[in-house]
Amino acid sequence: MSKTKNKIINVAKNLFKEISVYKATMSDIASAAKMSRRTLYTHFKSKDELYKYVVEDEVNSINEKLQKAADSPLPPDRRLKLYILQHFGVIDSLVRSNRYIRYDFLFNNIRVEHLRQDIDRKEIKLLTGISIFPVGQDKSLLQAF
Repeated sequence: MSKTKNKIINVAKNLFKEISVYKATMSDIASAAKMSRRTLYTHFKSKDELYKYVVEDEVNSINEKLQKAADSPLPPDRRLKLYILQHFGVIDSLVRSNRYIRYDFLFNNIRVEHLRQDIDRKEIKLLTGISIFPVGQDKSLLQAF
């Protein structure tokens, strides 16, 4: 992804946190990013498209944190505890950091359901794949479900 596109996403994310995705306009975003609306529209067709990238960026951040916990060198039982704590931590962070994205993420199924499903699929893969449960079951640290 280009530096300009990343800059726009970060600027939009901050604006959405401050004034909400519903109040922020493409003009506001262009102004905050110190670029023309034309440049902004070169990278994103609409505010909805840009919002999808902002939410996707949040989802990627969540997935990276959970993957890091799952890949920990700790024994499987302690790794599972770390994973669960990290899971609650990212949810807490999401809830505290951005009430507008939080609202959509938790309640607006139309906008972010496919992203939540993606998190669920990755989480199931992390837990049931080679990361935690099979190793723990092999070492008799975790009981089979």
